[in-house]
Amino acid sequence: MKDKRSLFNVCTLYVLLWMLGYVQNLFITSSLVSMLFYIPFLIMTVFYYAKVLISYRPKGAMRALSVFFTVLVFYGVALFVLDDAVVSDNSSFLKAIFGSLGPIYPFYVFGKNGMVTEKKMSNWFWLFLIVTIISYIINQRNLLKMTLENGYKYEEVTNNVAYGIAGLIPFVFLLQKKPLLQFPVLFLLFYFIVTGMKRGAMLTGTLMLAWFVYISINSSSKGKKWGIMLLTTIFLVVGYQYTISYFENSDYFQYRLESTMEGSSSNRDIIYGTLWRHFINNDNVLQVFFGEGAFHTQNVTGYVKAHNDWLELLIDCGLITVLIYLIYWISFAINWLKSKPDILVFSMMGACFIFSFSRTFFSMSFSDMPFYTSMIMGYCFAKVSAKNDLN
Repeated sequence: MKDKRSLFNVCTLYVLLWMLGYVQNLFITSSLVSMLFYIPFLIMTVFYYAKVLISYRPKGAMRALSVFFTVLVFYGVALFVLDDAVVSDNSSFLKAIFGSLGPIYPFYVFGKNGMVTEKKMSNWFWLFLIVTIISYIINQRNLLKMTLENGYKYEEVTNNVAYGIAGLIPFVFLLQKKPLLQFPVLFLLFYFIVTGMKRGAMLTGTLMLAWFVYISINSSSKGKKWGIMLLTTIFLVVGYQYTISYFENSDYFQYRLESTMEGSSSNRDIIYGTLWRHFINNDNVLQVFFGEGAFHTQNVTGYVKAHNDWLELLIDCGLITVLIYLIYWISFAINWLKSKPDILVFSMMGACFIFSFSRTFFSMSFSDMPFYTSMIMGYCFAKVSAKNDLN
């Protein structure tokens, strides 16, 4: 019988399909080539989503997620059939959720049957890090070229791939036995987060950094505690000095900070206000409870995204779905607390919770989760589920 933990199995194939598709999109714009990786990847994602619902009967956060995800699938199918939103591709909603939350399901199964392990994830991390940095550099170059051609006065830009960099932070806990490697990697991630100038990424990254410092100090043995504290102190001092130096030498960084202090929110206040007024003035009871349909926030505001999960769901899917989403986050928090006996799972799950939950208020979390963050979440949900089954 073939060992499920072997180097190449269906789990490795799934990761490679994502990896090749991701890299291909960076260098080749052909939609035909893209489909060679995307279609098998999507089929596998849908298969494991169905497998979890039929064969595993998940509990806790995974059950709440499955209810929420199934509701989103329903709304995505409705959009595809009705084509009643201002979008160029009426399948884009389904693509977004299956590409974002969808990978949680395969990795839940892989975590259950031992196909994905902490060692494998730590090895894959380096590949994820390389391709994400490449994506960051390419995106930075393209944005600079476009803005400078349009007479933009700053020689720096806001790079959305900074969120992808922040999504790698949960993997840093896998390096806990190698602190001399762990801290430089963390510094490298924060270098790209800071230079990315994405305020939301800086906020989520800072929150996860606080969680990392807490875990590093409190989980280390007495013999290692002082060494970890020293490395943590060095990291914080160097990081602070670098940030201050970068701020002093970057006009764009100063502009972003000053605009934030002045209340600038990249039109989020306008979007939020418009959506909220639209909701409270809506006298259609069915729309209040069940929403107006996927991507209907764009019909209301003219913007592609609401930049807030709760308002997006409120308009698109109604109060019922918002309640389901809230139950999911409560279940996630409960599962996180239950994972405390396994310090590594507890650490990674906490970082994933901080990253994904904080983004619900100023970005899009449920429809824009990095693949590798979904990997960690699926693995952690499987580990917590396994422990609950034993109890």
